[in-house]
Amino acid sequence: MNDLGILKNEERINLFMRRLYELYGYKKYRMNKFEEYSFYIQNKSFLESDRFITFNDPDGRLMALKPDVTLSIAKNSTASEENQRIYYSESIFRTRGSSGEFAELRQTGLEFIGSIDIFATTEVISLALQTLEIISGSYVLSLSHMGVISAVLEGVTDDYSLRRRITGCIRGKNLHDLRMICAQAAIAPEAAGRLEKLISIRGRLNKAAAELEQVFGSDAPEAIAELKSIASAFENTQYAEHLQLDMSAVSSTDYYNGILLSGFVQGVAHSVITGGRYDYLLRRLGKDNLNAMGFAVNFCYLERMLQSREVQQETAVLYDDTTPPSLLEETMRKMTADGEKVRAVRAGSGLQGGGLQYGKAVDLTVGGGDGK
Repeated sequence: MNDLGILKNEERINLFMRRLYELYGYKKYRMNKFEEYSFYIQNKSFLESDRFITFNDPDGRLMALKPDVTLSIAKNSTASEENQRIYYSESIFRTRGSSGEFAELRQTGLEFIGSIDIFATTEVISLALQTLEIISGSYVLSLSHMGVISAVLEGVTDDYSLRRRITGCIRGKNLHDLRMICAQAAIAPEAAGRLEKLISIRGRLNKAAAELEQVFGSDAPEAIAELKSIASAFENTQYAEHLQLDMSAVSSTDYYNGILLSGFVQGVAHSVITGGRYDYLLRRLGKDNLNAMGFAVNFCYLERMLQSREVQQETAVLYDDTTPPSLLEETMRKMTADGEKVRAVRAGSGLQGGGLQYGKAVDLTVGGGDGK
């Protein structure tokens, strides 16, 4: 019997992910379910929302159920001679969808904290690629780099609000508004032209990085050299075709300062992996001697796909009033003893055929073949 067959898809994926991270030397991290509310308010610029579930503890402190895992890990990280490799699988509490209602969401991910060089960077990217491969055979990991945008804006403007508006246009691929903002801010034509080209640069990492280098010429920033090194590291591997560059994929938060990661699988519109280099967060928390990079898997966006797989992996055992109960019981018992996932379904109930699509069916109705 294959004991893994009884696990739900999310449980099985989590198990394989845990094994992968453990093999690379990452250790399970456990944390409290809540932090002081003031901690999240002070760092709300790093979060997607400033709404939290709060309560008072016995000492009267205002606490909040955690809306994010990385913030807590960063807060509790300390300098050491050895780099910290951490993975987690935790519940977070955030608003979900347009309704604005709170939901408990499962988030699994990893963090590399310490000294980040090109080897650490490629390790995290490799683990993101392998994680996507565990989830689905059809996937893409899209990279971007905040250092490229910073290189364009350097010397152009120190206005934080203006920088946010420009990155918002790049993220939204809004060429019209980007041109208008650049004109209003009197940004030099050369810099404005580079910003415009960032919107359209997308494709296989090795080719897109070369295209990006041409935009800058001899002024190419170090960030582009880093992207080319990453492309070179995966050039002759099975992952080369799954690795893309999309310079419009910039972060809407103040987490990141370098490489950004966005992972996609076929059949899911939203990115299921998000992450990147987040030194700025550590600086904000007073940890000037640490750097960090990581990613999270957002299972909330995978729910529908995984539930569909669950049903497709089941065998429907069809019965009706003509089916002897003993035959149904015996059939179900024998099939489960062999490790099959089965579900008894009344013929004509709507779950058969037109509703849920099962992997196969055993028909125990009279005239159904299996029912004799």
